[in-house]
Amino acid sequence: MTATRTIDLAHDLDELATLAVSEDTVDDLVRRGLDWLGRLAPYDLATLFVLEGDRLVVRAARGPMANDRVRSHVLELGKFPSLREALESRRARTFLEEDHRHGDGDPFDHVLDLPPGHACLVAPLHAGGEPMGVLTLDRGVCEVYPQTVVNLVEVYAQLLAIALQRARQVARTHSPVLLLGERGTGKERLARAIHRWSPRSDQPFVTLHCGAVPPALLEVELFGQVGPSARTGRLALANGGTLFLDDVGELPAPLQAKLLRVLQAGEFEPMGSEAPVRVDARVIAATHVDLEASVAAGTFREDLYYPLGVFPLELPPLRERKEDIALLADALLLELAARTGKTGRRLTPEGLSRLQAHDWPGNVRELANVLERALILAPGETLGPEVLDLPGRRRRESRSIEPVTLAEATRQHIRRVLNLTEGRVYGPGGAAALLGLKPSTLQSKMKKLGMTRASPA
Repeated sequence: MTATRTIDLAHDLDELATLAVSEDTVDDLVRRGLDWLGRLAPYDLATLFVLEGDRLVVRAARGPMANDRVRSHVLELGKFPSLREALESRRARTFLEEDHRHGDGDPFDHVLDLPPGHACLVAPLHAGGEPMGVLTLDRGVCEVYPQTVVNLVEVYAQLLAIALQRARQVARTHSPVLLLGERGTGKERLARAIHRWSPRSDQPFVTLHCGAVPPALLEVELFGQVGPSARTGRLALANGGTLFLDDVGELPAPLQAKLLRVLQAGEFEPMGSEAPVRVDARVIAATHVDLEASVAAGTFREDLYYPLGVFPLELPPLRERKEDIALLADALLLELAARTGKTGRRLTPEGLSRLQAHDWPGNVRELANVLERALILAPGETLGPEVLDLPGRRRRESRSIEPVTLAEATRQHIRRVLNLTEGRVYGPGGAAALLGLKPSTLQSKMKKLGMTRASPA
């Protein structure tokens, strides 16, 4: 293993750890790490097992052999002394057919039909002196991973373990966190992830978008009110849990002073009351503006900026990390499946290329909107360029299209919908349903426009 390659690995994982705090969950960090591992060691299955007591539980699996049975696999360490030895020795090793035949068997026995003599590698994960789990690589070919590859994977596994540990460190504290980034970069998603990773995960997560509430009402929304119009504020609702303040730079100066008191003394006074109320809520604030410039301009308190910025985390805009679009799209499609009922959908290579060519001024939020529209329009299980309705593309096309008659515009629109539905007028996903018409009405309209009658499907 060369020194240069080791430095490259360290750089990759340092960037990986940074990305860990700009994605939805640690699981995305793991998936990314396993994908990047393919640069070093080709595999058909890469599996990350995490140590839970005396069991190894699959946290993630990647590669063509990954399936639901693999992802739900659990190993009892007592039945696999070779894996326990790898954890204790902190050394990666390959396993040969002889090891499986006379040892404790293959970790995927009765789960995968792997050929005798297949390539198999196990690398332990340690961080902070504690075992975290093991990383396994398997290939269907009958060969052994070279020792140079074993050495590289061993280093990579340790760096991955450190990155995982680093990703969770901020969540385990109770200190305020300041999330920086453009609108739509996923600051609220990250705030929810930090809450889920924290000891407060079973307590409330309460949000307040400071820029969306009129200043006259903001104090009541945040701190509550006593008296005839009594109202519980978001801060009290978040007691024991996490309060997420989006657009914190929009807080008026008097409310900045009250928030500072919460951070310093853990107390506040609702409107109409002089009696302090104790509160234990972790504050995660977010902003798309330069708070340092706001401090210099005198619009944001310097003594509030510093405690809020104990852990500043910056989320880069999507245009600066287009290599992440494939993974983000996969995660968003899974999330959107529940809302649209469209499960198992995937991007075609051409569809992904179109997404990667876009500048994404609306960042992750815009990507989610484009994918949701594509799921609604797509007639099949793949999402190609024809259903990826990018705003910039619409504007360019609108400038280049010559004015046409209403009849011709109607013909063009029906033709596009028919293409999306493969010519189907009838059925749940037919053109009539997408156009909001009865099939008989659509057939009649097409006849008047001189269009070919589509066959029922």
